[in-house]
Amino acid sequence: MRTPLGTLLILPALLLGSPLLGACGDDTASDPESRSSPEPTALDYTVLAIVSETAAGGTVSPTLTPLPGPEELTAFVEQFENGGFRDEVTAEVQDHEPRDGYVVSAAVVAIGCDVPPGVTVVETEESYTVQADKVADPLKECFAPVTSVAVIEVPGT
Repeated sequence: MRTPLGTLLILPALLLGSPLLGACGDDTASDPESRSSPEPTALDYTVLAIVSETAAGGTVSPTLTPLPGPEELTAFVEQFENGGFRDEVTAEVQDHEPRDGYVVSAAVVAIGCDVPPGVTVVETEESYTVQADKVADPLKECFAPVTSVAVIEVPGT
């Protein structure tokens, strides 16, 4: 049985080249501009509701908006085009009395074909960030986008 010469030459090249390729990416940055920001910390939070409505408008934001009073709540829901959706979000926030040392907050977590199954909240130095969990079987297209708002209780005053 004949083995082509090209096959014999490729095998040693791959074996010799793999240690060199394995070293790629092992360098660490030494200048301060290229270092990553501090790691966020986990916290105790409660997802009170994910409220969703078709064609409600709004703007997705990774930052939770604290809603300690009626003024903040009114300002938050003004972004929605649908009065019924504004009322639904308002009711969800007002129906939950936060625990001592906690505040009800909200964020538009998704606008698209699917409602996220949940959210993840992380505390950073200046705020809380929220991210929608991935949908297991997302729709490829939809009639109109669905706005999803997460209403969450987080530590704060």
